[in-house]
Amino acid sequence: MGPRHRQVDAPPLLSWARLWPVLLLLGVCGLLFFTNLGGYPLFDVDEPRYAQAAREMLQRGDWVTPYFNWQLRFDKPPFHYWAIATAYQWFGINEFSARWVSAVAATIMALGVYITGVASGVSPQWRHNRNLGLLGALLFATSVEVIALAHMSITDMHLALWITLTTLCLWGVAAKTPKWWLAAGLFASLGMLTKGPVAIVLPGGVLVLYAMVTQQLRHVLLNRWFALALVMAVLPFALWCLAAYQANGQLFLDALYHHNVSRFSGGVAYHPEPWWYFVPVVLVGFLPWVGLIPVGVKATANASFWQTITQPRPPAMANTPTPAHITLFAGLWALLVFIFFTVAKTKLLTYILPMFPALGLWLAGALIFFTPPQARCQSMAWLWGTMATVVALVVGVLLPLLPQWLPAEALFLITEPAHKVLATVLLLGLVTATLVAFQQARLYEAGSMVKPLNNDDGPPWPYASVAVIVATIVVVTVGAMVTVVPAANRLTQGDMMAFVDIAGDDAVASYEITRPSLTYYTNRAIPSLARGDKQAMQGYLTRNPKAYIITKARLVNDLIHQLPLGTRYTVLPKGNVYRMLLVE
Repeated sequence: MGPRHRQVDAPPLLSWARLWPVLLLLGVCGLLFFTNLGGYPLFDVDEPRYAQAAREMLQRGDWVTPYFNWQLRFDKPPFHYWAIATAYQWFGINEFSARWVSAVAATIMALGVYITGVASGVSPQWRHNRNLGLLGALLFATSVEVIALAHMSITDMHLALWITLTTLCLWGVAAKTPKWWLAAGLFASLGMLTKGPVAIVLPGGVLVLYAMVTQQLRHVLLNRWFALALVMAVLPFALWCLAAYQANGQLFLDALYHHNVSRFSGGVAYHPEPWWYFVPVVLVGFLPWVGLIPVGVKATANASFWQTITQPRPPAMANTPTPAHITLFAGLWALLVFIFFTVAKTKLLTYILPMFPALGLWLAGALIFFTPPQARCQSMAWLWGTMATVVALVVGVLLPLLPQWLPAEALFLITEPAHKVLATVLLLGLVTATLVAFQQARLYEAGSMVKPLNNDDGPPWPYASVAVIVATIVVVTVGAMVTVVPAANRLTQGDMMAFVDIAGDDAVASYEITRPSLTYYTNRAIPSLARGDKQAMQGYLTRNPKAYIITKARLVNDLIHQLPLGTRYTVLPKGNVYRMLLVE
């Protein structure tokens, strides 16, 4: 992307040297993101909403107006529904299809980070650019939050995809190739159709901030490609808005304002959280790499890093990006996303996802180009050793105490043998990575691997501990996806699935709960009955002489008091957290 160094060691385009990193990355993403996608029911509350809205879109043949539970749903623009509906047409209407689109999006993001690193040309050595892309992609793909959300059918993964691709294209613009504006405009338009103007605001903000720091604001904005890209980004969204307004009138305009302005400004009380909310989210979500963030901060705060950016360069190199430039760009990207969602009044765990590709690329640049190899290995050794100690303490001290605190129905989550096996694998992987990293540090200290900074060739591979951690994460994730996650799903969704089977084709309603999975798995409208609304309760029972009502176990008596006098009912024994009443 942009003018590059002449890379004398670049292998032919179709060569094993270029092919193996791509195959490795695809293999890692395939195991991390696609394992057992359809092996358990959709989790309430978000997954069934999107999955059912996509099905209703197919059933209605209306690709403009989203519906859920046969009611208008303008919470999000339609792209995510379009993607799921398309997957339904390819693979059938099932859990795999609903989640497949998120797994694909996560894989494309990882490939985007890798390709950007390889094509950036920030180093005259091709292998350094390859290492930048590969390490950045692996740091992203193996992060806890990315793995978790790649297995969920939610809009945030698609939004993160389009923000990531848009921002990576804008790196090409910043690297002196204005035509990348066109690709950025295309991806921004898909982001707008996924979740609105935030898909333009965040990437645009990153570019403007970077251009201001590097004093090239005029270059990136004052060209014909910028105006064309802006039209490309806004036009598809505007056309959909026009079509949705023609079909739904003022209802659509009210929803558009509500979900794009009021949520950010706090005009509606929707998931309000304290200002520090995303600090623990990033600390947990960027595991196991979060402990390397201080190393990255130290590297990018170094005077030599900033001298590379601020000092004049020879005319022949003036338009060539350096490792400092791409590292700074990624760092500003991560920082801006964090600040933007911290300022927003509405906060959810998933909102911060667009930060993770930036964290991967930034940390990879800081470690490879601006951290001496010995210091890098020592930092990794201490990180893996600390994590191994924490895991050992959790397994040895905390887990034996959990049975005292967990409800009886949840004890199986910690008593199944598979969980102990996975904990053992994780601990062994961390210990192995610690020993490998310490050995690497000793070799550097003894001079056995003394090489110029940024030259990472030579046995043993300096990223051997990273390879051990990546392999450990893959094994633990695959094991968890076939054991832990289905078990947790049985705890949260088991009642709903049992109730759906019992009810069959009879009428079903919910009382004082929101469980969209009932709508998805029955494929019919599920009335939501509220406390005190006896007219709605009477009308529901009048229309349905035989009906089922589902509520929380603690609300059963309250529900019974809401029934009309003389109503015959039976509280079914099924369910741990929830109960179902049969009313006849």
